[in-house]
Amino acid sequence: MTPQAGTRSQNPRNLAKLVGGMRIRQYLIRRNDRYATLAVVFLLAVGVAAGYAPRILAVRIVFAVLVCVVLAAAFWSLFEIPCPNCTKPMGSVGFWVSLGRARSVAQRCPHCEISVDAEVPEHPVTSKGVSK
Repeated sequence: MTPQAGTRSQNPRNLAKLVGGMRIRQYLIRRNDRYATLAVVFLLAVGVAAGYAPRILAVRIVFAVLVCVVLAAAFWSLFEIPCPNCTKPMGSVGFWVSLGRARSVAQRCPHCEISVDAEVPEHPVTSKGVSK
């Protein structure tokens, strides 16, 4: 049975199943979910390792700094998600769309002007506009 318009299939995560392809919005959400999963796994691993670490203040400070650096890098990587069309970083568009709060930014790639609601192209366009 095919989902009807106005049902939960309008969720960007379910839209690929409905139309058969993946939209750029779904690609961005998937990348965000992957980074969030990796961050949680990293925090769990650090928590387990910290339980076995010696109770020396210097070691605890190093652990805290390491956690902060890795989480900041994971957060910053959301700004560096490449556009599937032109392969340049999408910047704040990729960040806000992947979090689902894209009202404050134009929902287009700042470099190639492709909409985040367009399907992911099979052959990305190079900087000269010719397919690879």
